[in-house]
Amino acid sequence: MKLILFDLHGVLVHSQKGPHKRLSFRARPGLNALVDGLLDSGRFIVGIWTSGMAHNAWRVLQQAMEPRHLDCIDLFLCREDCVHAPTREVPHATLKDLQTIWADPSRYGPWDARTTILVDDSDSKTVRQPQNAIVVPTFEKKDGHDDTVFVTLLKFLLEKVMPAKDVRAVLPLWERGPCAGESVAP
Repeated sequence: MKLILFDLHGVLVHSQKGPHKRLSFRARPGLNALVDGLLDSGRFIVGIWTSGMAHNAWRVLQQAMEPRHLDCIDLFLCREDCVHAPTREVPHATLKDLQTIWADPSRYGPWDARTTILVDDSDSKTVRQPQNAIVVPTFEKKDGHDDTVFVTLLKFLLEKVMPAKDVRAVLPLWERGPCAGESVAP
């Protein structure tokens, strides 16, 4: 079994604040097919790790994902689970340290560096364990239905990652930023 943790904003959905600070969002094309494929394989545990606030993130997930997929989210981590890493430019910056999960198997499960994948759209969020990260292009409002990142990602996960004994051996095969028309390295 492998644990795959998805970032929310920029990976699963595009979100923005509209009038009156109201959050609007759009799910990335192929989101539900991706989750179906991972769950149908029987080899992936799906989790969410967002640097957003829990109450906002869960509301977005409830609207973006099918209810049956929400029931299959085994881990839900949010801003409180991130490491605060402020910079002069971004005073509220955070990063995701997978040691948080690996150090507490009674809370998170028996995961380790061989079995954990973090899918994010930011190198800076994955800096502590880049060997366990798949960095995908940020999903933005302009991307629309032409975005095929999840089609490519699912193929890569099923064909390369699922059979691997150690995800770190195959994650470097992910070509940074596969989009429509591009392929994943052999």
